[in-house]
Amino acid sequence: MTPEQIKQLHAQIIRELELETFPPTVQESMLAEIGQNIFMAVQAALLSALPDTDQDTYMSLIEAGEHETALSLLKKHIPNVDTFVAQAAADELRAFKETERQVAEQVA
Repeated sequence: MTPEQIKQLHAQIIRELELETFPPTVQESMLAEIGQNIFMAVQAALLSALPDTDQDTYMSLIEAGEHETALSLLKKHIPNVDTFVAQAAADELRAFKETERQVAEQVA
């Protein structure tokens, strides 16, 4: 994910979990916890969309901070990578919210 995509994802998480009214420190804490799970799910989805031969290359580019080159590689295999990333993030956030709802029901 590019830095801009991560920034957009953080804004989406804050909106989805209705954290806008919380102090920035609370927002940051929640983002750190939830964001890491979403980030890993998005990375897994991106990797699964790449051919096996390009997965190691993609990870090497990410680890080296070559985000633009990594994005170019993704775009060769995922026609609308921004939509793909947004959907993968939304799916993981939806799964998190569902788990949160189920836990709340069990506690109640």
